[in-house]
Amino acid sequence: MTTLTRPGPMTAHSRQSELLSMITLALWRLRHSVFMLFMTGLGTVCAVMIVCALPVLQVVTTTAALRDLLRATPSNSELMVQVSSRTLASARYAQQSQQLGQPFMQQMSPYLTSAPPQATLQVLNLPVISPHPISHVATFTLTGVNVPETSSHLKILQGRLPQENMSGPLEIALSQETARELTNEPLHIGTLFSTTLSSRLDSSSDPTKYTPRPLQFRLVGIFQTLENDPYWHGDTLDPTAEGDPPKNIHYPLLLSLPALLKQADRLATHEVPGSQLVLEKPFSLYWYRHFDISKISVLQFPDLEQRLQLLQAIYANKFGSNANNQALDISNIFLSGAAISYYNQPGILERLQNRLSVSNIPIFLISGAIAALVLYFVAIMISLLVEHQANTITMLRSRGASGRQVFLTLATQCLILALLALLLGPLLALALVAFFVPRLLPTSTLDALNVLWPNPLPVLALTPAYALGAIFISLVIMFFALQQALRSNILDQRRQAARASQAPLWQRFYLDVILLVVALVAYILVLYTSSFPGLLDIGTYLLVISPLRILVPIFLVIALMLLFLRLFPLLLKLVARLAQRGKSAAPMLAFAQMTRSPQRALQMILLLSLACAFAFMSLVFATTQDTHLTDVTNYQTMSDFSAQISDLAEEPLRDTYARYRSLPGVTSLSIGYVNDGTLTGETPGRLFAIDSQTFAQTTLWQSSNSSKSLSVLMHELAEKSANANFKDGIPAIVDASTLNNLNLHVGSTFSINGASLGDQTLHLVIIDSVDHIQSLNNSTDAAFNLSNPLPSGVLIDYETMNRYQVQDGGQITTPNMIWMRSQDSSPALKALRNALSDPMLSLVNIEDRRAMINSLHQDPQTLELLGLILIGTVTAFVLALFGNFVAAWQSARSRLAHFAVLRALGTDARQVAQVLFWEQCTIYGTALVLGIFFAVVLALLVVPNLVFTTTPVSGENTYLGGAEFYALQYIVPTHIIYPSSLWLALGLFIAICVLAILMMIRLVLRPTLSRMLRLNED
Repeated sequence: MTTLTRPGPMTAHSRQSELLSMITLALWRLRHSVFMLFMTGLGTVCAVMIVCALPVLQVVTTTAALRDLLRATPSNSELMVQVSSRTLASARYAQQSQQLGQPFMQQMSPYLTSAPPQATLQVLNLPVISPHPISHVATFTLTGVNVPETSSHLKILQGRLPQENMSGPLEIALSQETARELTNEPLHIGTLFSTTLSSRLDSSSDPTKYTPRPLQFRLVGIFQTLENDPYWHGDTLDPTAEGDPPKNIHYPLLLSLPALLKQADRLATHEVPGSQLVLEKPFSLYWYRHFDISKISVLQFPDLEQRLQLLQAIYANKFGSNANNQALDISNIFLSGAAISYYNQPGILERLQNRLSVSNIPIFLISGAIAALVLYFVAIMISLLVEHQANTITMLRSRGASGRQVFLTLATQCLILALLALLLGPLLALALVAFFVPRLLPTSTLDALNVLWPNPLPVLALTPAYALGAIFISLVIMFFALQQALRSNILDQRRQAARASQAPLWQRFYLDVILLVVALVAYILVLYTSSFPGLLDIGTYLLVISPLRILVPIFLVIALMLLFLRLFPLLLKLVARLAQRGKSAAPMLAFAQMTRSPQRALQMILLLSLACAFAFMSLVFATTQDTHLTDVTNYQTMSDFSAQISDLAEEPLRDTYARYRSLPGVTSLSIGYVNDGTLTGETPGRLFAIDSQTFAQTTLWQSSNSSKSLSVLMHELAEKSANANFKDGIPAIVDASTLNNLNLHVGSTFSINGASLGDQTLHLVIIDSVDHIQSLNNSTDAAFNLSNPLPSGVLIDYETMNRYQVQDGGQITTPNMIWMRSQDSSPALKALRNALSDPMLSLVNIEDRRAMINSLHQDPQTLELLGLILIGTVTAFVLALFGNFVAAWQSARSRLAHFAVLRALGTDARQVAQVLFWEQCTIYGTALVLGIFFAVVLALLVVPNLVFTTTPVSGENTYLGGAEFYALQYIVPTHIIYPSSLWLALGLFIAICVLAILMMIRLVLRPTLSRMLRLNED
């Protein structure tokens, strides 16, 4: 009797022999499977490249958005420190500069320019002694600056800029307006000016006694500031009047800051050596520091915000103490900047985060869809590779090779491919983004590419998780497929090829049922939170529930698609039985073959239908998003141009119309009054007092705002206002927010006060209601408004309001708002834009609808989303092409013997081609129908939730608060747009399918019959 013994442990020699045998076997098989290995490796590298390109693209575009915001206005990239002081001395100024600048050096030095801060000193209300001024309330304002810095910001008309002098009068320069208005006598170079400084010495025994000390100046230059130069921060250095009638008229004198400080030192030390000059009234000091925008990227965004918060905390702790401030002789310390948040006023960085949190929802979801599609493609390629080597695996096992040897041999090949993909994928992702971004972003934001070069390591550090995730999933799929192949022998393999008995993995794990359950649970959660809107504030609702609204239909679509594929073999059997009754053998053979082995058909249907649905939905979303931005701009601006009117004198309304109607290119205009006030019950409200005769013709009223057209509403308002009984109140049209917040209805009365109406209260009666009043961003839900108080809207007639005010003993309210419609031609627009910049028109905060639309379309976040859609669409079609061709090639090669038998039995080449044609047309037709159907479902259910609303980086709408910005996402309805490019995409998809069919037929019919019937390797 033979006794079986367990083999002893492997020796070093046996391990070496086994390793050499596996390497030899791997190299031997490499010659036979080089094509499939190359295709799988290429697909894996491309998959890792695309997955890694998604975060890299987001870094570049978000950096472009951040820099675009900082460059939008000069004040956005500026940090200012303003203090008041009374000691005018070089030593004290140096001490103040050092102490106030130290926190910037500690916290902000990595993000600020290396240039020294721009410093300005202003001494106000100095008496004019000479020359004799025109006005008796004239005063001098000393403006000390670093003169060499100003040379590029001034236009010298006469003389030169002031310089430092060791003795004699201080040198000054005047603006042309100041030189013209200061005195009746013409001023010329060399004219002497004199004033006095009410001051004392810091060593004085009596700190309350101040003595006028004379100060003389010599005029050395007359200049003109450059128009809209941000260096002067809105100060043109021209005379300004204080009060009406004027209490003071300030005439600025420009001089050198170091020269002024040294002159003060000379005045003090001349009386008492070592003393300093202390003024009776404080003067102001300003230091301006600027961000080095080219060095700021989104990678430093959290650190930048943290440093700004620490800077604020340091200033509050260090300069909040009176003892420290007294030592430096400073008071009223004020740290400001557009990037800094104050209490309920978020800075531009916080507002950018609000924008990013909204835009990242579709960006992340589309990126996830692209990644999932790519990984599914890799899974199919790996399964094709393992299937291609299945015969070799079973043959080697039948000839004595152990499972461990075969597994390690094939796994070595796949590990080499994975290693190459891991090394090349991230580098190719950088190259892809560097190639793609210049064709995506506007030229002004292309410096964002410096986050990639010359130091790509910080960005590359983001990619390992994505690359390793893709590789890990690929290896898991590969090892699982190899294990499955190793468990089968030649007999099992041929049985499976003849008639599939093993269901796909997703069917065995009931993935379709799981997705249906997940979709149902998510839908119940969305339904519950929508039933109780006060449960979440509107920001949380948008950021949490909105993604669920998107994921529910996506999971539902995938589940239904898988459920259809679960039933697809049953449908094939039914069609096969019907084909058996037909006269043609080709469809009968085609459906019989597909019924016996449907796995490959199911894989290709799933890949092609997903690619088709994603590509079609992406094209619909891109067009819909583009149209939605235009709709949002129309909602915000209400007309082609809107602006606020400042300092308008009281005059008849027809005269105001005449002044603005004469502007070039204006086709219609409407004038009114808009301001915020308080409604009954301390509810915030916004009053729109409009001209009911012209408002409808001028504004771009959207049909979603109300069930009635604007012209009907204005006719109703004008008719009711003309016959108004002011005892009942002024007729008013209110929005849904007003009705909900105050529990009102048509016919109810309420009041509004404030709104710059003085002490007067307007009593109103509701004659109609609308859902929204354009340009007002609030929610129609009372619970949302309770947690996010946004102003409710009230529309009344402007002239009726004035009649009410006069009757009530008040004053007429002058209009402060204008809306204009204009011609569309470029010359007319250019002329109108130039005319609107005329300061004599008294227009501020001008909103240009067309310019805003262009700005939103150039927004980096919008362009990033469109870029992702382009990548996704191209990826979908490339995967469809690539996977389709490889699968067709593999299917044709694996069935060469089958088709050879058919030809040996008398089937001609045309009939064989018909069999292939029926098979492939069934697969492609099913995939196309499924893809189009689910693309329509996704377009209807997902696209409205994917579309987001952004704001321009400059203008009034940049400063929307968080709640107002989130409410804006829901106000303007989304209109689904089906672009004509869908036909092009459909034609391209059909062309891919036709090419795959032709390639498969050619591959099957090309070999000779004798070659196809040759015995295989086993």
